[in-house]
Amino acid sequence: MGMRTFVAAVACAMVAGMLATSPPAVDVAVPTLMLNGGNATAGNVLIHHDGNWRHICDDEWTLVSGYVACRQLGYVSVSQVTIGAFFGQSTGFWLDDVSCTGTESRIENCTHGEWGVHNCENNEAAGVVCSNVSTPFEMQLSDERGVTGKYYGKVEIKYFGEWRYVCDDFWDMNDGLVVCRELGFDGVLAVTNRSLYGQHGKFWMDNVNCTGTETSLEQCDHSGWGKENCGEGEVAGVICDTVNASIEAAMPVTLRLTDNNETSGNLHILYNGEWRYICDDNWNIVDATIACQQLGFKAAADATSNSQFGGSGPYWLDEVRCAGNELRIEDCGHTNWGHDNCSPGEAAGVVCVNTVTPGGDYTVRLVNANSTSEGNVEVIRYGEWRYVCDDDWDIRDAIVVCRQLGYLTAKNVTVKSHYSPGSVSFWLDNVDCTGNEESIEQCTHRGWGINDCGTTEVAGVICSNETVDLNVRLMTSLGNVNKYFGMGQVMYGRKWYWICADDTWDMNEGAVICRQVGFSGVQSVGVNTQHATGRPVSMWVNNVTCRGTERNIAECDIDFGRKCMNNTIGTVQCTSRDAELEPPTVTIRLDGGNSSQGNVLVYHHYEWGFVCDDMWDYADSMVACKQLGFRAAANATIKSLFGPAENFWVDDVECNGTETSIQDCAHAGWGKENCGPSEAAGVSCTDTVTPVEVRLENHLGQHDTHYGNVQVFFANEWRHVCDSGWDTNSGLVICKQLGFTGVNTITKKSHYGIVSNFWLTNVTCSGTETQIDTCPHAMWGKVSCSAREAAGVICANPDVADVDPEGDIMIVGGDNRTFGNVMIFHESRWLSVCDDQWDEASGLVACRQLGFQNLNSVTRNSQHGRVSGYWLDDVRCKGTETMLSQCAHGGWGNNNCDNGEAAGVVCADTPSVTTPSAGESAPTLRLAGGASSHGNLQVLHAGEWRYICGDSWSMAAGNVACRQLGFSIALTVGLPEAHDVINPRYWMDRVHCSGSELRIEDCAHNGWGSRNCSLFEMATVQCSEDSGPASSTVRLIEGNATAGNVQVLHNNQWKYVCDDSWGFEDAQVACRQMGFRNVYNITKMSHFGGRNDYWLDDMECVGTESRLEDCRHSLWGTDDCSEAEVAGAVCTNETIRMGVRIISDLGDTTRNFGRVQVNHHSRWGWVCDDGWNEAAGRVVCRQLGYSGLERVSTGNSNITRGMSYWLETLRCNGGEAMLDECMHSPFSADSCSSRGFAGVVCTASVVHPTPGPGQSLRLSGGNASAGNVQVYHNNEWGYICDDGWDLVDGFVVCKQLGFSLAVRVSTGGDFGLEQSYWLDDVGCSGSEERLTDCPHPDWGANNCDSSEAAGVICSNGTVAGDVAPLRLVNGDTDNGYVQVFYENQWGYICDDHWDLSDGRVACKQLGFRNALSVQSNSGYGDVEPDFKIWLDDLQCSGFEHGISRCNHYGWGTHNCGGSEIAGVICTNANLPSDGDVRLVDGSRSSGSVQIYSESRWGYICDDEWDILDARVLCKQIGFTDAVRASVRSEFTRDFGGDEVFALDNVQCSGDESHIHLCAHAGRQDENCGPTEIAGVVCTNETTTEAGRHSPALKIGDTPTVTLPTEHHLSTLTNA
Repeated sequence: MGMRTFVAAVACAMVAGMLATSPPAVDVAVPTLMLNGGNATAGNVLIHHDGNWRHICDDEWTLVSGYVACRQLGYVSVSQVTIGAFFGQSTGFWLDDVSCTGTESRIENCTHGEWGVHNCENNEAAGVVCSNVSTPFEMQLSDERGVTGKYYGKVEIKYFGEWRYVCDDFWDMNDGLVVCRELGFDGVLAVTNRSLYGQHGKFWMDNVNCTGTETSLEQCDHSGWGKENCGEGEVAGVICDTVNASIEAAMPVTLRLTDNNETSGNLHILYNGEWRYICDDNWNIVDATIACQQLGFKAAADATSNSQFGGSGPYWLDEVRCAGNELRIEDCGHTNWGHDNCSPGEAAGVVCVNTVTPGGDYTVRLVNANSTSEGNVEVIRYGEWRYVCDDDWDIRDAIVVCRQLGYLTAKNVTVKSHYSPGSVSFWLDNVDCTGNEESIEQCTHRGWGINDCGTTEVAGVICSNETVDLNVRLMTSLGNVNKYFGMGQVMYGRKWYWICADDTWDMNEGAVICRQVGFSGVQSVGVNTQHATGRPVSMWVNNVTCRGTERNIAECDIDFGRKCMNNTIGTVQCTSRDAELEPPTVTIRLDGGNSSQGNVLVYHHYEWGFVCDDMWDYADSMVACKQLGFRAAANATIKSLFGPAENFWVDDVECNGTETSIQDCAHAGWGKENCGPSEAAGVSCTDTVTPVEVRLENHLGQHDTHYGNVQVFFANEWRHVCDSGWDTNSGLVICKQLGFTGVNTITKKSHYGIVSNFWLTNVTCSGTETQIDTCPHAMWGKVSCSAREAAGVICANPDVADVDPEGDIMIVGGDNRTFGNVMIFHESRWLSVCDDQWDEASGLVACRQLGFQNLNSVTRNSQHGRVSGYWLDDVRCKGTETMLSQCAHGGWGNNNCDNGEAAGVVCADTPSVTTPSAGESAPTLRLAGGASSHGNLQVLHAGEWRYICGDSWSMAAGNVACRQLGFSIALTVGLPEAHDVINPRYWMDRVHCSGSELRIEDCAHNGWGSRNCSLFEMATVQCSEDSGPASSTVRLIEGNATAGNVQVLHNNQWKYVCDDSWGFEDAQVACRQMGFRNVYNITKMSHFGGRNDYWLDDMECVGTESRLEDCRHSLWGTDDCSEAEVAGAVCTNETIRMGVRIISDLGDTTRNFGRVQVNHHSRWGWVCDDGWNEAAGRVVCRQLGYSGLERVSTGNSNITRGMSYWLETLRCNGGEAMLDECMHSPFSADSCSSRGFAGVVCTASVVHPTPGPGQSLRLSGGNASAGNVQVYHNNEWGYICDDGWDLVDGFVVCKQLGFSLAVRVSTGGDFGLEQSYWLDDVGCSGSEERLTDCPHPDWGANNCDSSEAAGVICSNGTVAGDVAPLRLVNGDTDNGYVQVFYENQWGYICDDHWDLSDGRVACKQLGFRNALSVQSNSGYGDVEPDFKIWLDDLQCSGFEHGISRCNHYGWGTHNCGGSEIAGVICTNANLPSDGDVRLVDGSRSSGSVQIYSESRWGYICDDEWDILDARVLCKQIGFTDAVRASVRSEFTRDFGGDEVFALDNVQCSGDESHIHLCAHAGRQDENCGPTEIAGVVCTNETTTEAGRHSPALKIGDTPTVTLPTEHHLSTLTNA
């Protein structure tokens, strides 16, 4: 109700209370409740506790709670409850969140929060208006139309004057019986749920639980008045029993027959007020029966399909699946309403009947056999006999059927339609009886009529009145039948059942089993787990109880079931007259081959079993052959080479080669395997040891050479040698074995090409050996090296003329065959070629020297990997040379190149000009005058290649062209990149593409042979070289799909890019590499989080590179960056609009004349005057708001050239609205051959219509969503000064301009230098609608110069990683309460769980380096009366980028008051953080370990301390590994008695990045003394001693940090 109505109602109730009898006497001896602020019957509720009266808060306050309060005050009932301190403000609260069920006698007995604990303001007092007029409990039923007075409908209750529903949770017949009797009916026919009769309101009762004896529903147990968790679709209903009552008549009419007559037809169902058909997919007799019963019939005679009675849709339901017990067809399973895949002829129908043919005395019968005691099983339902399917059919099901037919038991079961039925349909499938049921209908099954069975799947039985003998057997763990011992099984009904070793299992049962299998007695019985069978057991014989004298186990008491209580199988060992079983002396043998080869079998537990070939290798075969008595293995075989196998003993065998038997090798466990018949392991053994052959394989795959990767021939296979331990001595042995006199040098890291398989590793020759296999080495084939770790050698032999050929070349780093960096051999060393002046002619010479026919392309910038030295630089070939060394160059060893300038090639085996093969169409589009992915476009027509004219050339056309050329998208389109084309000829002009065309020829154009295009109007395109939406070597993480930190993949590992020198050009390359069109923004300072783990630093991209790796950058893995310097990008597929301005020679940007500048990626650059004309000038003046152009200017200027050129060429027609709509050359950092400036003089009058409301703000110098902020005042536009400018001010600007958020704000005139300011020191709270509503000094009052313009970047999306702004209040610039800005309002943070990690995040977000300490308990004084708390229970790790990224309970959710405000003291000092570590009392690389925890340094205890822990610690502080772990306080001897331990029981796996991430006993949770300090000795080839303490490494610091100076170390130690 409205407020006026509510006040009037309360006033009336108060008057009525005054006119009524006075309130009854209350026990004044111990008053606990009274009313305040109103009168005797109405007021805010006060409660007495602990000697004081205080209010009750109105949170959760309801009529039910008010009812309890009024009854406690002595009144009969409650008329109203009030909230919001209706009868006056509160001065304090005792209770909050009061929740009553209505049965309590006192308000204190209701559930509530702790006394005095609340989160309420003084305007939240709860009140009541009490009454002595009783509120009766009323109930009624209403149907789906809301009509009452019927014997059926939804249950409605009137309580406290309001009608509400009853929820159907736990609603049953007892509840319905109480309802019907209370309403005067005889009883209940049915109860309904799921809002069968509709729903239009709230609920009074839920979880109703009546016994059936109550006289009123309100007497039944329930959750409490108004306490419910129910939604629409959960209203309870009843159908009561009375004269002429029927369930069918009470059902809402939602189903009808159509298209035929009153007993048959297609079905129509009503939904959303519309009748539609039901589709016949899966329609069957069960569904039809439910439909007929819903229509009032007894059964269905038939279910029809295919619109048998006509009908053409549409449909409401499809895939209807009824179980058979539903009341309505709607209650059956089905697709969503209106969702179907049906055609007009698929309407479902029924033929309904009111007579059911009985099935005689039984509901089951046997048919199709010549005997009455056997046959296929049929059951009757709805008057129809159908079969039972044989899925899961077993002896227990047969026993139930036979007993139901009057037989003693079942002799056997039959399956697969054993008795040859005729036509087949099924009632039951997946029958699962326990064996104790009285009829098959009582067994579980899929549902009547639901099956997936065919004509050959009918189940049958053979019944008997005689006891049936049962077979038994003993099974081994491998599934073999054993004569003497094993796990017991009983066969019944053609299935074997395991014997359960339950409480009755003893020697008596064992004696019967042994006698039955032919032995004189039992030696022992035992148990085995079901896992010994190799699979779960679900068929059991239970409670076997024998006397021990029975002839057959069938004479014992026996049960069949699916469960065994203890899941153990009974085992038996029988006594025999034969000799006791002894294991053979040989426990390994071969099968399927001959004496020296075959599949391997091993003997275990009295049984032979095969070995599985999973992980089977040569080392395993060597052990097997030696165990068999041979000298060696010739080969290891797999896949059951010598025949199929069954019964495996071992799998996953791993021998190290030193074992004496295969049983001693590691394996998965006896009998634990997952192998099939074709997975047997085998061997070929030999007594002849053949000398090992070796050879070299070079980068061209040649083997008759003196250099290459080393290969060894062993076990009939060539494999490589790993470079682990590879040295000159080993290389010498190889060279001597090959016939050379010596070794020139060795190579590592697959120098001559990546490889696949290895034979040897850790080869350590002395140099005197004659064969490589006689050198010490690891086991054959046991190698864990990667494809890039092959060992190689260059051999020397003065007798061979072509040894050490001067000028030989090879390519490395790519595939080492067709592409890679070029290396050349000179003075016995291979070094690289520098890419200075490297071109196609030089690349062609290199490819021909390597044996290829042609060159595809050249590469530069060490594209195939960084290198370590150069022989040649400034190579200049003519293309006719036969060797690269014959070309002109700068001299051997003379170069000025770093390791990122290696020259490379991509060679081709075929000539450069090819013709399409058969079935392949010739290309009709190509790029000319550029590179492989960008250039001028030429199209083939009438057998001639000509250009495409650039008139109307668009991005859509560019996308079509790039796709036709085999690329994914177009990155840019524009004007020609080369002007050396003489008299170009054009085929196409004014090309208009929608973007969906397959070829550029399919787009609309002016016709073939355009004649109106000039010299420089060729259409150009730059295509993305990525084949898909994302590159495999660069990605965004910790943000979303379009925004995040940038990571690159190198050496199979992802790491970050440092933000040193990170700019828009770098981000543009990264975004394009990932398949985006543009970069929207860049981020720095770990905007999205991240850790100190970098691949690249000092990026210097031009912007045209295809990959980030192609840009200039520091060495891979070399950086000087901290954890807060991760570079990021926000990518987009939208076109980024270009800002424009004109600047005078004096630097003034407010004049109507000057040189033109454009803004690209938030940087201003000049426009070159090449081709500058009046058409372009008119566009500039129009975009800046001037009425016209007076003239354009070109040439040099007096301007200081502080900026680069952005655009070299612009071609406008003069009608464009913005400059970036003109055709232009690609953006370039400095491209202008004339070195002149484009300029304009615009008409002095500015076309700026007076802004209307909401139009007094605009952005300048950028684009529609970014720029310097201008405000309109006193008929003039002026700028905002950046003093005090922050993200909250930017948010108000963006909101006023119609954007949803501010991505960031800019200061210092990022979007241009400005002169005229209207506002300064703007201080918005965030709630303002307009910028001019924010506090600021007088208009025009400022102290700002031209470089202080405030700007903003707005967005309508959510840029991943944006964090809520923070500020400090009530303190100073570096300390105070922390406030966070959210939903246009500043609010505090509660100090619950507020700690130094939280404070550290806050301080870093505010621009400080660290938090000195945190403050709680409102240490900075009182807060304002209407304070807001936004966050509580904050839990930061300390590394989040913003406080709003930490875990918390949710915005505005808290239980805090004004004395619980969190504060912080920030600092720029370099303080250690939790988890930082250092070494003390030793050296830079060794010492006792300390970890920083809870604001102090503490030792690590040496309990459990080992080399794995030491390795993690050493890597964390910058070393590559640990030499050893130190214990017993090796480095610390001066014990002061106050040693603090921070960690104990540290247990690392070795893969952790920081020691605190390892498992440990907890900080300060230790039992260690001063002689138990853990230490380490670390190693690193570049490590130098640097004093007594190592630097405290930050969490996330990369191990390759620069070593600190002695001064830094002492400073840190003092801190």
